[in-house]
Amino acid sequence: MRISTLEKTRLTEIIDCIQQSFANYFVPISTDIEYWNIRFKGARVNWNLSFGAFDNHRLVGVVIHGIDNYHGKPTAFNLCTGVIEEYRGQGIIDAIYKEAATLLRKFNVLECRLEVIKENNAAIKLYTRLGFECKNSFLCFHGNINKRDCSGHIQQTTLDNLIAISKHDDLNYSWENNFSAIKQNEECYEYYIVLANDHHVIGYFIINPKNSYIVQIEALQDENLHWVLEALGENFNEARLNNVNEGNRLRVEKLLQSGLGVSLKQYEMVKVLDSWYDFI
Repeated sequence: MRISTLEKTRLTEIIDCIQQSFANYFVPISTDIEYWNIRFKGARVNWNLSFGAFDNHRLVGVVIHGIDNYHGKPTAFNLCTGVIEEYRGQGIIDAIYKEAATLLRKFNVLECRLEVIKENNAAIKLYTRLGFECKNSFLCFHGNINKRDCSGHIQQTTLDNLIAISKHDDLNYSWENNFSAIKQNEECYEYYIVLANDHHVIGYFIINPKNSYIVQIEALQDENLHWVLEALGENFNEARLNNVNEGNRLRVEKLLQSGLGVSLKQYEMVKVLDSWYDFI
């Protein structure tokens, strides 16, 4: 078995390995190359710091890393870990992380993060053995927002304007939902402020109009989030949100009251690194 970085591996080969690795996964895995192009770009994937396991010339396992500063720290985000079924149980992911240690150490990475579905006990056991700990609990939502008398209206704007009015400085959002991710695919999204009847700004949301995916949604005062949700529901029939921190009880309560339901539960797992020799 040969471990190597993925910068010279064809994207179609990588996607094929992902699809085979997740053939019987908890949620459907897209086969659309454009979807993966956008996903990889938003996650700031660095193919020189992403790794594959090769059986002769066949790619049979991957660990795909996005690299960026996150919460002020140089971070490697594990977007995807997968091994084709017939190659499992051979310690491939352990071998990949041992190889990754040397290169990632050169980039002074201080943390490694990933997200894992709560029912995926085998993956959680693997990551725990590698030294990851559960840091946060995330909820994903999907559904139709209840139609109510709306106390505001929306106005399309720009990403720069939303960054200027954001009160949370991006800290509320996970790796694929923060402004760094959005900037990578800025043209894929639409940007709206929500205005009260007296025209002052209540909040904002960012949406992919093709699939109703809400990348960010905020009220300038947390207790007014229902107004932002009502304005969203007046203009879009469906909504999907990922990685809402379960510890933010007010936000979770407002989302549930709006008519959205929990579609998936995840852990965010983190390994804080004094040295990448921790993996060896």
